[in-house]
Amino acid sequence: MTATQFPQGHSLELTLAGYNHYAEWSLRRLSESPFTGPDTALTQVKRAKPPWNIPPSSTLWQRHLRCRCDTQLVELNDLQRELRDFAIQRDWQRFHTPKNLVMALAGEVGELVELFQWLTPRESAAVMAEPEQAERVREEVADVFAYLLQLADSLDIDLVSALRKKVRQNALRYPVSLAKGRADKYDRLHPDDGEA
Repeated sequence: MTATQFPQGHSLELTLAGYNHYAEWSLRRLSESPFTGPDTALTQVKRAKPPWNIPPSSTLWQRHLRCRCDTQLVELNDLQRELRDFAIQRDWQRFHTPKNLVMALAGEVGELVELFQWLTPRESAAVMAEPEQAERVREEVADVFAYLLQLADSLDIDLVSALRKKVRQNALRYPVSLAKGRADKYDRLHPDDGEA
């Protein structure tokens, strides 16, 4: 095998060996520890980064990202279960109809919008630089995320599958050759637009 060189002097052989070691470590950590507490195998694997520097488009990176996505999917399901249990303990599940959850989601999005409403584009890009404002943004984003998770849970929607399907649809609707650098909706993109 040719020792193709990657940045920082890592050869392809070393990269493959490093990936295999990382994958074995990930699986071992996942099988040894329960998914509870702040320093679990799940969080350790999620935070772990491979010890090499290779392009994100490479097969190895894709395998690494799939491993991390699997752990994040488990975490997503855990969050939904936590939110469900929170509501059940308070006898709130009877209020959590899809209609009510959609309305609550819209309300929380409105509160998030309020934080950005009168900001200039430059100010909005720097909103996380001020600690107090950053905390408010984090709280509102968390509220939006919580209601979205609960809505998906109540309608039995697999968010990950639904989003992946939507991304595939958008890739067809917005081909790079037509959509690059343009903000037009897909039905306004035409192959002859770029021709003089």
